[in-house]
Amino acid sequence: MNGVGQAVFALTREQSRLGHSVGVAAPKQPQAGFPVIGHTLPRSLAALALGGADALLARARPDFLHLHSIFIPQWAILARRARARGIAYCVSPHGGLSSEAAAGWNPAKRAYRSLVEQPLLRGASFIHVTGPADEPRAIGVDARAVFAPNGVDVPPKGPARGNGGLRTALGLPRDALLFGTLGRIAVEQKGLDRSVKALAASGLCHAHLVLIGKDYRGGADRLRCLARALGVAERLHLPGPSLGPARWAQLCDLDFYVQLSRWEGMSVSVLEAAGLGLPCLLSREADPAGLLGAEAAAFLAPDPDDAGPLFVRAAADGTEARAALGERARSAVLREYRWEKSAAALLEAYRAARDTV
Repeated sequence: MNGVGQAVFALTREQSRLGHSVGVAAPKQPQAGFPVIGHTLPRSLAALALGGADALLARARPDFLHLHSIFIPQWAILARRARARGIAYCVSPHGGLSSEAAAGWNPAKRAYRSLVEQPLLRGASFIHVTGPADEPRAIGVDARAVFAPNGVDVPPKGPARGNGGLRTALGLPRDALLFGTLGRIAVEQKGLDRSVKALAASGLCHAHLVLIGKDYRGGADRLRCLARALGVAERLHLPGPSLGPARWAQLCDLDFYVQLSRWEGMSVSVLEAAGLGLPCLLSREADPAGLLGAEAAAFLAPDPDDAGPLFVRAAADGTEARAALGERARSAVLREYRWEKSAAALLEAYRAARDTV
């Protein structure tokens, strides 16, 4: 499950716990483990436009519609039919409106932005913002914004730190120093090329970089080629995606969590790593609302394109210093970023928007 899926799952769970009837429309029926009404979303745009959207809205009868992510044609059709029925809606961009992301849009995507996405956002009752990369003004839309950050779910009794399972799986010695990231292998957004370059520049011969996640647009092969060119191919590991208890165990076996993103909404994986007490090495874009930097709870890269010295600095810290840094991060995110708080804030915004339709 990617970060958007995790956000949808957690917000749905918390709104259900607060006593509300919540439905999720998706191509596959959700397997949630808590009360949720599943609605099958037609995969075909033609089927959705030619009555499918109206049938879905008539069946679901929502008081409010929450659309997650942008540049999804199905959302434009649903939003238009919802407006026709007097149903208010909001949009969560999930980091998709950053200037860095916009700089890489091709002509077709820029045309879609002007013809479809901007009208969709302008018609929303509000934009659900989790951080600077969600601001609609970035694409020329002056819309109301409601801030409700992502939250963090961590096991109440997680696996022991440093249990060696990840090192064993990768065939590494117990004294190997592990820098790592969890999430899809999105090279540009997550700055994974920066992490590979930092590993090479650090000169830390016992350090390894572990990128846990599903490949995205050939990112894994790009990083392997870069690692070979820089002479660190044997110290770059791409074990693939990890789910459930194995995911938590692998996270807990890292010495440092690294995310040198070029843009982010609010990274769920950074919140999870910090919630587990892992020392984090971050770009400012990856720092959730600047919280960890403000509380001296993470290593922030002055220049993410030259992060080798940051790797060296982090590795030089003793065990006690790393533990103290991780504990500050854990305390900060568990205090500030709770899914139940964001779910309640969004429910209040839904009510206000519904009452003005």
